[in-house]
Amino acid sequence: MVMAFTDLLDALGGVGRFQLLHTALLLLPCSLLACHNFLQNFTAAVPPHHCRGPANHTEATNDSENWLMATVPLDQLGAPEPCRRFTKPQWALLSPNSSLPGAVTEGCKDGWVYNRSVFPSTIVMEARTLRDLAQSVYMAGVLVGAAVFGSLADR
Repeated sequence: MVMAFTDLLDALGGVGRFQLLHTALLLLPCSLLACHNFLQNFTAAVPPHHCRGPANHTEATNDSENWLMATVPLDQLGAPEPCRRFTKPQWALLSPNSSLPGAVTEGCKDGWVYNRSVFPSTIVMEARTLRDLAQSVYMAGVLVGAAVFGSLADR
């Protein structure tokens, strides 16, 4: 004779305190797992940033507004480009009515300067490669945990 699970549960006494307690205890780690899945939205956030200026030029400090205008091109919205910089400082851009249509740019060779007003520190600011590594390690842990604890649960 084949019994459905609900018939078997009814024959054993139905849903009682034992089943409710174990269900509640299983919900706690499941709710914490959801928090871990969203964790990288905050620890690996990419704040606004721009290229650090060339280190071999000492005409101005890297933090000054004039230095930024002379070393980093602006995008269409007027914000500093996040991944391009001029090969040489363009001091002519500091005068109000000037433009340099053919200025040569390059990728960020000396790193980035991050806006720390929203996120004081993220793994992207510390090392850009850690973002992908952290996600890969977390997902590998989920995979191994599912395989190990899944087989233990079946026993």
